[in-house]
Amino acid sequence: MAASTRWIVLAALAAGIAAVGALNGAASSGKSSADARPNVIVFETDDQTVESMRVMPNVKTLIADQGVTFDNSFVSYSLCCPSRSTFLTGQYAHNNGITSNDPPTGGYQVFENINALPVWLQGAGYYTALVGRYLNHYGKTNPTEIPAGWSEWHAGVDPSTYKYYNYTINHQGTLVYYGDRPEDYQTDVWNQTATELIRRRLPKPQPLFMWLTTMAPHDAGPREPEDPKGFPTTVPPPRYKGLYANERLPKPPSFSEWDVSDKPREVRRRRRLRPDDITKIRYAYRQRLETLRGLGQGGGDRFELLLQQRVPQRELLVDRAEAADDRIAQAHQPVVGADGPEQQDGGGDPGGKRGRHGM
Repeated sequence: MAASTRWIVLAALAAGIAAVGALNGAASSGKSSADARPNVIVFETDDQTVESMRVMPNVKTLIADQGVTFDNSFVSYSLCCPSRSTFLTGQYAHNNGITSNDPPTGGYQVFENINALPVWLQGAGYYTALVGRYLNHYGKTNPTEIPAGWSEWHAGVDPSTYKYYNYTINHQGTLVYYGDRPEDYQTDVWNQTATELIRRRLPKPQPLFMWLTTMAPHDAGPREPEDPKGFPTTVPPPRYKGLYANERLPKPPSFSEWDVSDKPREVRRRRRLRPDDITKIRYAYRQRLETLRGLGQGGGDRFELLLQQRVPQRELLVDRAEAADDRIAQAHQPVVGADGPEQQDGGGDPGGKRGRHGM
């Protein structure tokens, strides 16, 4: 990646684990200086590409230009639940046992919450907070449950998590339903919740770990009249709808390439993209940019708040994209079936559709 286009895409787990290790080391040596413990704040998007970060100027200005970029980083398993489980445990999927999104090999009900990052951080004296989407299937069995290790909990309840409107959030054990008003737009609610939490907790002496994990720009409902039939799309906030209506679709060398003989079987067995496929992909790509613009705007509010209230050398800001290459078909290697590009949510084993697009 060229220097002019480098962005901050940090290994959030490594940062978190390193912080825990340092804290435990300080505790064991008898040191109790709260000022030495950084506030760790992780901002996570869902299915975002590096290319699309250009529409989030606040992230670039306030984090990327002042932080660290890993140019040669890899996602070990770019599927929702396994990726998040790796973040929470520091283990590969074959070690933590989460190899899919669904039971019996994945999902919230299978994950060992008692042995994970928030529990370790609480043990190190941190105030831990979750704002956003947790693991797949969270809330289906017990929607008011709060997993071990979390001091404060604001999580989307499945199956309504995958809706930008008309969804339910578990706020500290209380279920709150959000409807279809403009102010109910899910990303804005997460932004407001996180901003209020930062304003309330950051001035306190107890260090804060907050994981803001949005659904954006993951495809989700509700479907809009102009959405391509049978094609997954996201939902931009009303204020940014149409902002990128004329944006060109990136077409790197891997885009619908002719010779895929060196690619996995899942790619080789599928046809090339047709004009109608590309039209749909372009539409979805533009919607994703508009959705991310709304997320980035809220991020600016949080970053400014952090700069105003921060204690020098106490903030560790991490920007992380979960399963960032999860939707490669959006603008890279085509994965298409008889009815067009395959972009459905994948499940099952590590050889599923997602994360195997020959890149």
